Amino acid sequence: MQIDRYTKFMLTILTIGVWVLALAIFFSPTPLRAFDEENINIESIGGSSIYGAIPVEVKGTVTIDFADEPVFELQD
Repeated sequence: MQIDRYTKFMLTILTIGVWVLALAIFFSPTPLRAFDEENINIESIGGSSIYGAIPVEVKGTVTIDFADEPVFELQD
């Protein structure tokens, strides 16, 4: 049985594609997981510390519902 050039070329491309997909798992970035809480309170404005409370009008609420394990991926 004789295999022509086109068949060899297509089998080579297919083989390379399978290897690329198999190795992509090892070179992909791992997802970031948030474990620690960050302080997002405003402590200073323009280098000046804030000693008292600043009145803030609240017009609504925002609820963020996470799944069992929150996973965040870094996108460039």
